[in-house]
Formats: sequence, structure tokens, C-alpha cells
Amino acid sequence: MVDGRTIRRLSQQFEARIKVNVKSSNISVNSSLANYERLRREIRDLLSGVTVEDFDISWAQRLCRFNEQFITPIARITGTYIEKKDEKTVLLHSHPPRSGEDY
Repeated sequence: MVDGRTIRRLSQQFEARIKVNVKSSNISVNSSLANYERLRREIRDLLSGVTVEDFDISWAQRLCRFNEQFITPIARITGTYIEKKDEKTVLLHSHPPRSGEDY
């Protein structure tokens, strides 16, 4: 998914300074106008490939108490963004890997 590596890659590829504010869901970009337009198209394409799925985690509660500490390691291993929706459901945000991209 989109993480620090993706932001660094985009920053280098488009010679831009990119800041992401997760709390406000804002992206700030400093670059030339031409690179900004190319970067904007790339981000739009990247986000259009993102899939979001509900995942029922109620089965995990029988095995152990599933809590927030599991989310970050699972997200890193699987290359997804995981958002806790409620006590029994998480949202999984993922995109297909690009060629040469690994998790």
C-alpha cells in the first residue's frame, strides 16, 4: 500500500517535496508545475487501483484478544492499510503491486 517507501519513490521520481498529514487527509506538494501535474496524475492512478474490503475478525476473538497492537505488523507484512471499523470488523485497503515493487 502507500507508505513511506511509496512517498519517497514519488518524491524522487517527480523531484518533489511531499508531506502527508494523515489526521487531516491532506497532501502538500512543493515542485515545479510540470512535475506537480505528473505527480497528481500518478497519485490519482495509484488511488484508483486501491480496493477496500471489510474483513470479519470475530473468529480471532475465539483464539486471542485481537487489538490494535496486531494491526501495524500485519499491515507491514501484507502491504495493506488496515483500519479498525468496529470491534468485529477491520477495513483492508490494498492495491496490486507494481512491477518490481515488493511488500
